Amino acid sequence: DYAVFVSPEPYQDDHRYLEYCLDLGKGRLKGTILVFADQPGSSDQLPRLARRGDIIALRIHAWLPDRLPPFGKPELRQLWKLASDNGLAIQLHFLPRWAPGFEPLIKEFHDTPVIIDHLGRPLQARTPEEYEIVERCGDLPNTIIKLSSLGTVYEKPSPELKPFVNRMISAYGLERMI
Repeated sequence: DYAVFVSPEPYQDDHRYLEYCLDLGKGRLKGTILVFADQPGSSDQLPRLARRGDIIALRIHAWLPDRLPPFGKPELRQLWKLASDNGLAIQLHFLPRWAPGFEPLIKEFHDTPVIIDHLGRPLQARTPEEYEIVERCGDLPNTIIKLSSLGTVYEKPSPELKPFVNRMISAYGLERMI
C-alpha cells in the first residue's frame, strides 16, 4: 500500500527532508521520526508531525554510548507515552547491550506496537546471552522484528545471520516480522 521512509540518524530531529519527501509522495509514503527525550524542544514537534497522518512511528536510537536515551529516567517514559498517545508505534534501533533499558517500557505500554530494527543487531552482541533479550521480546505480543540491514541481499548474505533469522522466526512468528 505504501513505502516507509525511516528517518536516519544523521538528520537527528530535523524532519524537513522527511516532510519534503512525504509531501512529494502524495500518500504513497509513510514516515518515522526521530526525536530525543532529553533534548529541550525535540519532543515538542511530535504532536504536530503525528497530526500529518503519514507519520507512523517514533524511532529511538541506542547505539553510541555518548548519545543514549535517558534509560530509567522519566523523560524516556514521557516520550514513549507521548508517541503512544499520538498513535505512533515505537521503532527501536539498538545494540543488544542496550535492549534491557527498553524492556520495561515495552511491557508498560503493551498496546503500543514496538518494531525492533535490524533483527536487533545480532552480530553486534558481545555475548550470546546479551542477544537473548531480543529473542525474549518475542514473548511480548506488541513487538515486531524487522529483518533489515542484513548485508547486501543480491550478493552472498552472511551465513552467520541464518541462525538468528531462524531463531526470530520461532520467537516472533511470521505474522510479527517485517
